[in-house]
Order: sequence, then C-alpha cells, then structure tokens
Amino acid sequence: MDNNRLNILMFTNSYTPHVGGVARSVESFAEQYRQFGHRVLIVAPEFSAMPDDEIDVLRVPALQQFNGSDFSVMLPVSGLLKNTIGQFKPHVVHAHQPFLLGITALRIA
Repeated sequence: MDNNRLNILMFTNSYTPHVGGVARSVESFAEQYRQFGHRVLIVAPEFSAMPDDEIDVLRVPALQQFNGSDFSVMLPVSGLLKNTIGQFKPHVVHAHQPFLLGITALRIA
C-alpha cells in the first residue's frame, strides 16, 4: 500500500446513467475517495445510453430492462472480472447491494 492509498473495488447493480439513490451514492463515494487519493474501480452492469468516456468503471454484460423495468441484470462473466480485478489488486471490496453483483463481490472478497 502506498502511503495509506487504498484500491477500493465497488460493486453495484445500478450506476449511471441509471437514476436512483444507489447510483448517486456510488458516484459520490467514488468521487470523494478519489479526491483523497484512493483508486476506485466500480463494477456495474451495462445500461443503455452509458457514457463512452467512463474512467475506472468495469461494465459487465447484462440483460437490459429486466422484467419491464429500467433495471439491468448481470450475466456471468468470471474471466473478465478475474483479469481486471487481479490487476487492480483491491484492498477493500464493497458491495452496495446484497444480491446479484453483491454475491460476486462476496465471492471475490
């Protein structure tokens, strides 16, 4: 660890451009952690109309508009996660929900 600098890995089932409390919370926490000098990698499902210029966001393939909602449900992608997360070398793994990507976060932690 470099002078108290942490690599923080955040898993969330909803992230921008999805609008909601969790997405905004993840975005705010990540911004603050980065301002304190920490590295943050966010793992989130694909959404339609995602920004092209996302930095340190790993999007995983997902079923769009699951069950008629604006929610995306991730598809299994263990190889993609394993390689990227292995290179990132997280000190902290945080799940913002206990299901879907939260289960993956628990397994990785």
